[in-house]
Amino acid sequence: MKKIIIAVSMLPVCVSMAQTNWVFQWHGQERGIIFAQTNLSKSVKAAIRDDIAQVMAKIAIIDTEIHPARPNNPNYGMVDGLMNIRSGRHVYPDAFPIGYYREINGVPYFLLNEEDCALYVAAIGLTNSAAVKISKFPATLLPFTNGFNTANMTLKQKEAYIWNPKFSEMKKEDITKYEADITEALPKMKDWMTVVPPSVLSYSHEDWEENGKPLLTCNLNVIVNSVNGPRPFTLIFIFKDGTWRWCPEIF
Repeated sequence: MKKIIIAVSMLPVCVSMAQTNWVFQWHGQERGIIFAQTNLSKSVKAAIRDDIAQVMAKIAIIDTEIHPARPNNPNYGMVDGLMNIRSGRHVYPDAFPIGYYREINGVPYFLLNEEDCALYVAAIGLTNSAAVKISKFPATLLPFTNGFNTANMTLKQKEAYIWNPKFSEMKKEDITKYEADITEALPKMKDWMTVVPPSVLSYSHEDWEENGKPLLTCNLNVIVNSVNGPRPFTLIFIFKDGTWRWCPEIF
């Protein structure tokens, strides 16, 4: 899947030396970030920089392509080029903002516009407020990567790892089929997937139940280790009733 950048509005035109402090290493190459929203605190800028560095660490250089800016580009003079992520290994969140850049002293600096900055500020606020819930996520993921021994699990134990808003209806209609479907859905193989550490942009509050309270959700990027080679996949996990649960599509 190729990441397509359509437009960037409100690009930062004037670049001060204070704005060029936010650098990170990408596979041994230096990259930086320039923020259009200049009233961001240093701690927020650092959090954004660190999150972008973490995401880009999973993106190979050969999986990107650089397009130098041309005179007919509406942002010509404000940008030096555009980086597209062309890999089918979709290991970044959908809202990941990397695209246009300016080169300063030989270092490409990605430009985050006002909307990008606001999106990150909201995501940082959400993950900070949900830090206790998020801290429970790794323990939930462990059995998913190790594989479940469902033969020794009760229905209640299985339900602690998997949930869908339509499950209650399915359970009422045919509880035997309902449990069989859940048992089949839970992965049994060890190391069947490689988890890509979630970005702060991976988390959101989503309304999963009619008239229900929005639930903390993580769109988790993983690499599935299939017989046809590794392929990207997104698993949706929801924090419900005090625990994280995988929310699959209806069987």
